[in-house]
Amino acid sequence: MKNKRLTALLLSLLLVLLAGCGGNKEEGKGGAAAKTPGPTAEAPSVSAEDFYGCWEYTHVDEWLCFYDDGTYEWFDEDGSSYTGRYYMAGGELCLEGSGRRFLLEEADNMSDSDGGTLFRSELPEFADEPYFVANGIEINYSLGQGDVWVEDAGATYQSGNESDSYELAPLICAMELESEEDLGNGYKERTVVLYQGLLEEDVPWHLESFRLNYGYCFSDYYSGVILPDTEYFQGGQGETSHYYEFESEGGWVDLYLNVDHVVQEYVGQYRFLLVTTATVTAPDWYDGLVLSVQRDSPTYEDELEEREGWNGLESLVPALEAPVDLGGLNCLIL
Repeated sequence: MKNKRLTALLLSLLLVLLAGCGGNKEEGKGGAAAKTPGPTAEAPSVSAEDFYGCWEYTHVDEWLCFYDDGTYEWFDEDGSSYTGRYYMAGGELCLEGSGRRFLLEEADNMSDSDGGTLFRSELPEFADEPYFVANGIEINYSLGQGDVWVEDAGATYQSGNESDSYELAPLICAMELESEEDLGNGYKERTVVLYQGLLEEDVPWHLESFRLNYGYCFSDYYSGVILPDTEYFQGGQGETSHYYEFESEGGWVDLYLNVDHVVQEYVGQYRFLLVTTATVTAPDWYDGLVLSVQRDSPTYEDELEEREGWNGLESLVPALEAPVDLGGLNCLIL
């Protein structure tokens, strides 16, 4: 009997143990411990395309444009720019040669390796390059600079034998500020004196009597328009007045110009001394009036064509479309 009771007891314990194990298995099917882990989500990749377009610096007026051909262009506030190439490395855009790197913070913002921040933007409408700069015409003299030699600024010739006797000559030139005044009504007035001198030693020895050809002109530094003084270019002397309207950097300019022109002989070291006094009245914001001593025509026939060209001007035209060579002396006088 004891053996039977012992056997029954052992069988009962065995069933209890089996039931316990079976319960644990059922719970494990739906439990977290039995889940099979899925694939890990990867961070989105960054490519050069994410940087394409124009970016503006937050704290300075500079713009950076990335193009799809691997190049970039960096613009300063005045519109000047320089270009270079870039490449991608580890999710950052890197500028070749400079070591500067850019990292996207979000779709429309990024930072650079120097601590700067940028945001997506558009290039502003920069002012056009001044006409003189764009066409390589140099401002090569400052008011009050003193005497300078200007090669081929004059020409001598004998009346009745102009073609054969015509010779180019250098002139000693200077420009001085005589006076300036704020008129208090939105306009300013400035008087400038131009001196052009021919030395006795530069007069051809074989000319007993001769005429001297010389030239000057006014123009706008920004638009390039010539302000012709046709009475002067016809060779007259005395005082003339002119009024001009033209568009320049900053708006329309209405400008009054009074010119007094005197030719003197045998003054000091000069055989001829040409004194031109120009009084200009213009808006107080305007700063682009250029006075030029032009180079003379290489032959007398060219000189005649130049005179006809000046006399035929019916409107203000850019300097390179006018019969003038601004390769001599150019000075901003206003």
